[in-house]
Amino acid sequence: MTANTPSAGARSVSERDRNADQSELCDAADGLLWLGASMLRAGSTAFRTRECMDMLAKKLSFDEISVALTFDSVIASARRAGEWITMAREIGLPGVNAWRIGELEQLAQKAELNPQKTAVELARIESAPPFYTGTQIAAAVGAASGAFAFLNGCGATEIWVAAVSSALGQSARSQLARDISISTGQRR
Repeated sequence: MTANTPSAGARSVSERDRNADQSELCDAADGLLWLGASMLRAGSTAFRTRECMDMLAKKLSFDEISVALTFDSVIASARRAGEWITMAREIGLPGVNAWRIGELEQLAQKAELNPQKTAVELARIESAPPFYTGTQIAAAVGAASGAFAFLNGCGATEIWVAAVSSALGQSARSQLARDISISTGQRR
């Protein structure tokens, strides 16, 4: 019987609005953590990652943000309209991807206030295929190692051993990283 009273209906509307606000706050904080984890996974520095997270936090209307970056996770506490939220996200397997860092920095600079649009852009950046195959990267690592051996005054045998062993090592490292990311469900 109390459900038909005006105060009961108003309370449910305000609860629905509060739940929608809380959900939007969670989505915005998740996008902020996603940006930070993606930047660190792509090889960005902690300073640049914090700077971009601060830029995006302002665009997502956060009043205050505190970020903790570790080797394997990003933790952020943020305040908006008097409500606090604290969330954490694992970084995953680190690598170096300058294109991805640049795209993430541009996203932080031009992001819109909508957390859903930010999430779509983050998904687009994360799903982009790498520019080079594993074989190309292994060959480049081998060539660079051989070149360093040459610059250090090594003979032909040492140059060849440095080039071949580092290329094989890079191939093995890449395969192990791929196996780990498949077994843990992480995206590289």
